[in-house]
Amino acid sequence: ETATSLTASVTPGRTQYHPGVAKVWGFWNNAGAVAASYNITSVTDTGVGDHTVNLTTAFSGGSWAPVIAGGDIDGVNAKIATIAAGTVRILGRSEITPWGLADVGIWMMSGFGDQ
Repeated sequence: ETATSLTASVTPGRTQYHPGVAKVWGFWNNAGAVAASYNITSVTDTGVGDHTVNLTTAFSGGSWAPVIAGGDIDGVNAKIATIAAGTVRILGRSEITPWGLADVGIWMMSGFGDQ
């Protein structure tokens, strides 16, 4: 798991333990309907521009790195609100309506860290 060997081979079933491999990824719409994913149980739509991603297998703690994006609407930025071992809350912030919450057409996320 330390990824320090230059000679050891990694089998496909063990690749998930390498620190440089995404442990979670997926994309979903504003209603929280997941189109494709790995290690995402569900996405909870808690309001306009507010989603909580629920992981199947949690990270070992809250110190993991979610990478997020939102697409289809100009002037909306994806922002991480909170990170926990098994969830991440993502907000869509609008530049157009004084930084209020806003939906985008599609949300995307991946995550790296120790499980």
